[in-house]
Amino acid sequence: MNYRNIFSALIAFTILVVLSSPQLEAQRIYDEFDAPVINSGKLYMDYSTSPVSFSDRYIGPSLVNNSPYLENTNSSRVIIPVTAADYDAGMFPVVLPFTIQYNGTTYPANSSLWVSVNGFVQVGSVSNPYPSYSGNNSADMFSANTSLPANIIAPYWGNHSYQTSVVGKESELSWQVYDALPKRRIVIQWKNLSVNIKGIPSDLTSLANFQLILWERQVPTSFDALPGSVNTQNDIDFSYGNFGGNGSVDPSYYNGASVGLKGSNGIYLNGLTYNNPALAKTSTIQTSFWTPSGSTSSKIRFETYQRSLAINPRYFESKLVPFVGVPPLRTDRDDGYYRVDLSALNFNFNFQGLKQPSLWINVNGFVSFQSPDQSSIANDQATGMFTYSSSYPNNVVAPFWGDHYLRNPGELAVPSANGQYLASEISYIVLGSYPTRRLVVQWKNLNIMDETLPSSTGNFQAIFYEGVDDRYPDNFAGGIEFAYGDVGNNPGTTLTTVSYKNASVGLKGSANGLSTTKSDFINGLTYDNIAISFTSEQLTQGWRPSGGSNSGEGRRIFFRSIPRFLTPNWGDGDADLSQIRTRKHAGMIQNRFVTVNDARLVLRWLVQDKSLSDSLRKDTLRLGNNYHADVNHNGRYYYSSRTYDNLKDTIQYKRTIDVDTFGVRVRRDSAESLAGLPPDAGPLRLIYYEANGQDAAWILRYIAGGISSLPWIIDTLTVKGKATIEQKYADNIDFNSVCKISDNTYKIPMYINGISNQPLSIDFDVDGTILDVQPVQSQDNQIISSFNDNKVVIAANGKFDQSTPIAYLIIKTDNDKIQTSKIEFNENIRSPKSMILENSDLLTSVINVAPNPLINSASIVLNLPSSGQYTVQISDLLGNTIKSYPKSNFNKGLQSIEFQAVDENNNVLPTGLYIVKIVGEDISAVSKFQIIR
Repeated sequence: MNYRNIFSALIAFTILVVLSSPQLEAQRIYDEFDAPVINSGKLYMDYSTSPVSFSDRYIGPSLVNNSPYLENTNSSRVIIPVTAADYDAGMFPVVLPFTIQYNGTTYPANSSLWVSVNGFVQVGSVSNPYPSYSGNNSADMFSANTSLPANIIAPYWGNHSYQTSVVGKESELSWQVYDALPKRRIVIQWKNLSVNIKGIPSDLTSLANFQLILWERQVPTSFDALPGSVNTQNDIDFSYGNFGGNGSVDPSYYNGASVGLKGSNGIYLNGLTYNNPALAKTSTIQTSFWTPSGSTSSKIRFETYQRSLAINPRYFESKLVPFVGVPPLRTDRDDGYYRVDLSALNFNFNFQGLKQPSLWINVNGFVSFQSPDQSSIANDQATGMFTYSSSYPNNVVAPFWGDHYLRNPGELAVPSANGQYLASEISYIVLGSYPTRRLVVQWKNLNIMDETLPSSTGNFQAIFYEGVDDRYPDNFAGGIEFAYGDVGNNPGTTLTTVSYKNASVGLKGSANGLSTTKSDFINGLTYDNIAISFTSEQLTQGWRPSGGSNSGEGRRIFFRSIPRFLTPNWGDGDADLSQIRTRKHAGMIQNRFVTVNDARLVLRWLVQDKSLSDSLRKDTLRLGNNYHADVNHNGRYYYSSRTYDNLKDTIQYKRTIDVDTFGVRVRRDSAESLAGLPPDAGPLRLIYYEANGQDAAWILRYIAGGISSLPWIIDTLTVKGKATIEQKYADNIDFNSVCKISDNTYKIPMYINGISNQPLSIDFDVDGTILDVQPVQSQDNQIISSFNDNKVVIAANGKFDQSTPIAYLIIKTDNDKIQTSKIEFNENIRSPKSMILENSDLLTSVINVAPNPLINSASIVLNLPSSGQYTVQISDLLGNTIKSYPKSNFNKGLQSIEFQAVDENNNVLPTGLYIVKIVGEDISAVSKFQIIR
């Protein structure tokens, strides 16, 4: 459940003390991150040791999901020329565009990789080191024979052949460099390769497409981030496309390829063991299926393991400590901070809606994005997470905030009979590649919560996921994760007590929360009861804060960053954010990413937002879902503490920007600007957006081709045609001809009170229980609806008049009348309406027509005694069949057929009496109805 929306409702109705301007300088943390959840199966990994062996250098193999195969197709790709002599086992050089490391050796830019037709790459030579080696035997991946080539990267190593015989699917080898320094990647591609041919090169059905991806890595290796001192060991991905050529594929052609990394002979990592990486060093399993990664939307990744950058304890400083030593430092191993320059790490992360240039790691188990020299004094008090005061740090990410101490090697306990403290280390490292590139901050063997106990040591991490969308700049919305290792285990003391109670865990912003003394925070310990995530002041009572019974469960606390499509396209209609990378409309034009689903989603927000999945719930901040869905640019608002005339302070309330308190349009901005807004509005990241049924209706209008693009600003709208003297334009809803279909259950047709040829939105509450809403569609209109027990929302586009129902409502009530309230018709508030029910007749006959007489349409309600096959016919009084419905299966009980008062050829029926007849399952029944024109 997304409780940021609950807060938005509470804050509009809760009396708060007037806010001062400094409190409004940043968006609140629960507008940026969702409540905490638990990620399981992710074991704690210590990054404080250096890799030694080939297998130590890689984490994995693992799968990267939601990462579809993207073919090298554009003009910037380099096609490798292949002659007929090299069709079987050719090897071709590819020049490295950037430096990489493999098996402990650095290969600078302009070195050569050797690409084999047989689906592998050999690393490390200017000239082909094994010119006579064919590479046809994929089992060589696992061989310890020292005469065989070493240092091989194999996305799909087998006995393959380059072919040009399948027209339109000729083989191609190519490579292409994507993105910019320092996050480039080179993609080497085998296209339409005839694979696993087993000596039958004429077979043209087993054509495979696959890629090797090498990611650039430029991460400093010293804590000072000195220029030139960088780690270049790169991540490696295998990606797989389609399989097949001319004719049916023999599944045996999937068999026998090797996938993985080979170091020295006999030393390898099998890429097919991603479901059980512990077997990677020993398994000799080969392919028996396509795709090797399980899906064309998944990649096999070998992520490099990196030793984290240990921070010299002297460099943790506090403004309350005097400068000492050479160089002069304000060293504070009790409460000190250390600044990390994120730009030097080439790492981008958004917090408080802004890209952050730095972060400060604190000894006391948290990270802050606010300089400690600007504010805050007390940072060893865990309750600072929940307190809004300049005495406490803000913009905090806290895996384990408490009173801790950073210990030096050999430091003696007091008294010395208690032994020695375990040496602590605080470090950080950037790991991974898109979309799992992350910064890990690690506290190792920290003396936690009780400085007198050398046995009280803990290990934990804060992990920041960059989440960068590499197609769009400045989109750095990822997530934050807390991981927990072991406690205790100090061999230098006989004590065993570990103090882990009363630390705080979570995220803290820089504004106040539900009162002026409480901060805006998300409590990370509330993953089992997220309804209280923004209010609970729960502290740790056990280890691990993430719960579970043992470390093997791999439980981590995760805060999902609310996804946003970070381009300034206010009102482009993309309510479901399907343009975000990895979603189905990424990179497509507007007439592809705007669909009926966007309009339906807007209606679902209005009636059932809390029951939707995280990816569909509404986000009201700038660049979020509602921002893109507000297609008529009238949904902006903010929380103000000034009266509407801006003359005095008042209790905080939701203040609209584009319409006044009566819903009248007052602004027609198409630009995102604070110009002309009330003086207490802003900044832009505290301006909220909402969409409603009218926006959904305009989305339908756009899909139908009625307007050329979105957004569609209100002052450019025109009403098509004109009303006659006898007609008027609709401005409200009407109800008529209530039909009782069972005890306390009624079918009620809903009309509009005039004509309409513009987008139409209707929103109202009912004091009964709504069982169903049945839109009345025709070839001239499109109607969508959503409802909950008491609320109906409808959006429509087309031509409508007062004689044809918009929809039928099925309502259950014990009352003698139905009362509607909170009616909004095309965003205008209308007076309530009621319908008398006490004289409604129960539908006891087999056939009932409502309304009767009818003008343009009606419902033929069938009350069937049993399930079975039935035929329905409509005829005139002379017995001529006007319209028939083919024999169909009907269930027992009430069924409904919508009749549009037209014949088989869609000709409008004239005024007169007609007969409807149903035949089947041992019954035959008739009923009469009248059409009035």
